[in-house]
Amino acid sequence: MSPNLLEANYQRWLDDPTGIEPTWAAFFEGFELGAAQLEELGEADQNAAATAKAVAVAEEGEDSAALPDSVYSAFRGRLVSLVYNYRTLGHTQAHINPLDECPKPNPRLDPIKFGFEERDLGRRVSTQFFRNGEEMELGEMISGLDATYSGPIGFEFMHIHNTEVRNWIREKVEGRVVESNPSRDMKEKALGWIFEAELFESFIGKKFLGEKRFSLEGG
Repeated sequence: MSPNLLEANYQRWLDDPTGIEPTWAAFFEGFELGAAQLEELGEADQNAAATAKAVAVAEEGEDSAALPDSVYSAFRGRLVSLVYNYRTLGHTQAHINPLDECPKPNPRLDPIKFGFEERDLGRRVSTQFFRNGEEMELGEMISGLDATYSGPIGFEFMHIHNTEVRNWIREKVEGRVVESNPSRDMKEKALGWIFEAELFESFIGKKFLGEKRFSLEGG
């Protein structure tokens, strides 16, 4: 690969992350993620301050072109890291215990840990690693990640080594329509399905006594 081509595409990505092919965008975002994680080991506070300064300058209407590209690259790197951590650790704070209404938040998913501040929540962001690069406010992205990975269902799949399988699961998980407050009619239908399944299982157990089968609990 030509170094000049790599440098040219990298510069194009810095100018407009959506203006190059998705494969290149994913490559550079992954590169920035790795760089951001290294920075967090020794320079997290400095990077957070630089990002906050960049946002403050933008809010005040000053010339953002004068700011170094590394500031915006670090911000994008933290964004990708936030998405990755939710996919990896979101299940640790999911609402899966009916006796615990308020599960303990995982501090490793706190936006502050990634250098984000409250005023960043209204900032328009996007990344190819979440919802195909759809632009949204940072607060909306965090809420979407929380509803998907820390809701009433916990998903743990990032340990799977097969990339194709892992991506398939991720697409199914993130493609779900999360309904935070189902209607009464939907709840009654769901309860009816459970009753029907229980009755059918009871019938099978009596009809085929002693036969090997898989119960609902096993499924």
